[in-house]
Amino acid sequence: MIKKFYNKKMLAALTAMLLLTAGCGKKDEDTTERTTNKITTESTESTESSDTEGTTGENTTEDASVTEDKSTATEEGTTAEPDSRTESTEGTTITPGGNLPGKDENPVTDTKSPENMAEYLSGDWNMIPGGNSSKKPPVKISFDKEENICTFYNEDGSKFIKTSMEYQSLFGDDDKANLVTLKTLEASEDTVSNSEELEHMSVDVQLLTANVNGKKYLAIREAGNGDSILGYEFLKPENRTDSFFWIFAKEEDKEQKLSDEENAFLVEKNTSFYAFKWIEENGACYLQRMDTDSFEDLWYDGTVSVSVLIYSYNNTGFGNYAVKYKCKDLKKGNPSPEFVYVTTDINGDIEKMLPAEYMGYGYYKPAEEEDSERAGLKTTDELYLGEWVDPTDPYRYLYILEDDLEVGGYKIEMFYDDTPSIFGNANADNLSLSMNQGFTYDDFWVLGHFDTAEGAIAFTVDESEYWDLPVGTVYYFERKEPLE
Repeated sequence: MIKKFYNKKMLAALTAMLLLTAGCGKKDEDTTERTTNKITTESTESTESSDTEGTTGENTTEDASVTEDKSTATEEGTTAEPDSRTESTEGTTITPGGNLPGKDENPVTDTKSPENMAEYLSGDWNMIPGGNSSKKPPVKISFDKEENICTFYNEDGSKFIKTSMEYQSLFGDDDKANLVTLKTLEASEDTVSNSEELEHMSVDVQLLTANVNGKKYLAIREAGNGDSILGYEFLKPENRTDSFFWIFAKEEDKEQKLSDEENAFLVEKNTSFYAFKWIEENGACYLQRMDTDSFEDLWYDGTVSVSVLIYSYNNTGFGNYAVKYKCKDLKKGNPSPEFVYVTTDINGDIEKMLPAEYMGYGYYKPAEEEDSERAGLKTTDELYLGEWVDPTDPYRYLYILEDDLEVGGYKIEMFYDDTPSIFGNANADNLSLSMNQGFTYDDFWVLGHFDTAEGAIAFTVDESEYWDLPVGTVYYFERKEPLE
């Protein structure tokens, strides 16, 4: 099981917005003891004087303030470098909201601060179980921004859990509200099986927010192993998406949809970047671009160096918006945020999209490395067949063998101290192995999958009825003997 150790009324014109964002970037973490490869969203600075002509008196005052800020930033040595969005949209305001009919005059454009997050969350949210919007919401959340309290209700409102909310930073950076600690304040009777555990519950959950085609979404994921009594008995594992998120949609809200001009401006062209893919449509999808840091980190009690990647909202002023991209291979789907690495062509259409493997605790495996690894690999036999051992526990080992009774099948035998703790059958799924039939030694069923990971392999529990193997549990194995 993985454990992590060491713990924005409308602006005057496009130029004003760009100047506001000039010099703004994600604050670097201390990189003294790690190698950092940072992908950030930079701003394009316009130097054409015509871009700022014809503004109103009110906006002129605002522009003056922006110019002063820009001057200060320049003195500090901060410059705005051009990025892939270089198209001019003269006469068009590239900011969400403003005094337009039906639009929110003061939209929350990012949720990096507790104040913005509380404002965004305020109100009622309905769960979309498993991302399937055709199903009836089994859970509803009501957020009180004044008291920093949220209340979870079941489908008919007969059961509830009220908790306090303490905002934190998941990665210790300038995103100060992407992690929240929930502590029980009050609950209805017989809400869960263990009322004492619920009474003393304190659980950390990740928060991911996005405006997708004018609709507000919230994704919640437990920061740890996903075995809290709130997650397991109230929100329930079967209501999560494949990326371990519970998805909620705002019950009532003002329109905050990007215009076609705004969307066209925000499309990234001829570049690669990380994003959360929220919704797929026929020939298109909505991507929320993220800034990222990747570095080497020590896991397993500091015994193994692992390449990891963390994400943060970008600083363009549109960090909370998902942008529509064309992608010819996609069909209509349900909301389910998946972290992906995207490459676009000169028109901004998606050429390639790779999922980034979730490693737990908010961390992902860099998808560029995964892409590079896969380019040099041939078969699943080469990847998985053989004898493996847990580098942190020599008493846990794994055999992956060919299944003589099924072409392309594999037999899985996982032992702990000479006891067959898990055994089953698996099949190749691209370059992963999917164990769709597995049992523990005392006959509890367990389903999971194997993936490559830093020259080794990882087994992740996808479904389980065994209490000691909760969903999301991950075991890493290294090859005991090289293949001949």
